[in-house]
Amino acid sequence: MLNGCIYHLLQYYLPPDKDKDLNFLSLHHLASSAILDNEDVIRSILLEVPPHLFSVIFKTAIIKKYYQSDKSMRLPGSLFHLILQWPYEEFSLLGLMPALPPQSLKFKCFEKKSTICDPLKELQMEIDEICEEVAVMVYRAMLTRSEGYTVSDRVYPPFKRVDLSGYSPPLGSYLNPSLLVHSTYLPDDSGNDKKTELIIDVCIDGTNDLIAVESLVGMRTQNKSNIAVIFRKVKFLTENIALIDIAKIFKIINDNNIEFLDIKFVKSPIIEEYFSSLCDKNNKIRGICVSLYSKESSLGYISSFNNLQQLDISKQNIKNKLNLICSLPKGLVYLNLDGAKLSCDDFSALKQSHHVNSLKQLNLSGTNFNNLDKLQCLLSLLEHLPNVKVLELNYCRLHECSEDMFITLLDALHTLPNLAVLHLKMNFFSSTWITSHFVKFSYCKTLKYISSSIRIYINYLNMCEVQIKKYLADLQTSIENDLCLGRDKPIHLGLRGIIWCNSDRN
Repeated sequence: MLNGCIYHLLQYYLPPDKDKDLNFLSLHHLASSAILDNEDVIRSILLEVPPHLFSVIFKTAIIKKYYQSDKSMRLPGSLFHLILQWPYEEFSLLGLMPALPPQSLKFKCFEKKSTICDPLKELQMEIDEICEEVAVMVYRAMLTRSEGYTVSDRVYPPFKRVDLSGYSPPLGSYLNPSLLVHSTYLPDDSGNDKKTELIIDVCIDGTNDLIAVESLVGMRTQNKSNIAVIFRKVKFLTENIALIDIAKIFKIINDNNIEFLDIKFVKSPIIEEYFSSLCDKNNKIRGICVSLYSKESSLGYISSFNNLQQLDISKQNIKNKLNLICSLPKGLVYLNLDGAKLSCDDFSALKQSHHVNSLKQLNLSGTNFNNLDKLQCLLSLLEHLPNVKVLELNYCRLHECSEDMFITLLDALHTLPNLAVLHLKMNFFSSTWITSHFVKFSYCKTLKYISSSIRIYINYLNMCEVQIKKYLADLQTSIENDLCLGRDKPIHLGLRGIIWCNSDRN
């Protein structure tokens, strides 16, 4: 998946409808929790544990780690032995990860700097860290089983397939290309031709990483290792890579059926030239994120990807060119147009395309909706988005709309039938507008999370930072209470205060 794409992971990031819905206290989970802390006990009983309970014990370990108060504590060592004796030939990290909704969302209500505070992103980072810790354990267990592993005369054969893709590894990830080259070189002297497929996402941040990736590809194709590394997503930063190496990367992409491609900081003519080298008919690319150094961008290189479903072309000037992606045969589910300088014609093209029926996450941040014509384009589009779950309208100058225009927009937003997350950050609403009009969101039955910014006119001589935070926290609680009246499912509001230096208080 592309970074920032969260519509399919909402169960991880959003609180449950009620605290009691954290239904983890089943008999199986309680029993698993009791034995996880004792490594010797779990090693002795695993031989007698029915196969279907392995996933229960695994999920219990993740749940205990996520909800423990001391976040510095690592996963129990017993989890490694559980994976080592995994009774199945395949292991999928994200397929086994339990839903981890936070019991509550903690918001930083006030910041001195004008940076966006997003608790959902913080939760995503926390879950990614857990995934990385588990992935390292799985990789170690996979290597052990590849070399042969037996417990009490029970032989555990090598895994057939291990999928560790789908999360965003932190910087300095243990599973980097250079390490994999050294640790996966395990020639099988016994003549056994069974291989373990290891599926990962890879980041190429320089020539050394590229050399390692090429080595891994060569080891797989030339049968020099009994672990075949397969890449699902490739991310690379072109500012650290020579042009000749970019050509090599695109050859790897073309020859290895890469599904997701994330390219940062590339010049527009270069990207179009290399994209044309990809196989238009046979490529399996399902997601593309491209960040360009260009005053104006062409989308011609995108239109030939027949399997594309996720697209991030943020920060590109594509004014009057959005129609070029509207002809993509598969419906897009994720579209990031943050800062794309959209025109009314672009909105019209998107509205008339088949993508409106498939979109689940749409980012229109950075588009100025402070004039009537552009706002009407947005309102018209909102009428044709039946499946959108995540909508981002940050930095859209919505606070500059007239009050009537703003009310009309809120009426349109709360009619979206599947909207779960709404971002309105860096639109500097007044407290009067928020307290008067946000209550309309209570009519949106599927909405669970709103983030917004609020203008604060405060003289620092009269109110300290602690008082500002208390003011915002009280305001947030009051609005949340109003939003939840008459609702079975709560709406969580993230308010971030922005100190407004301008004397204009309209």
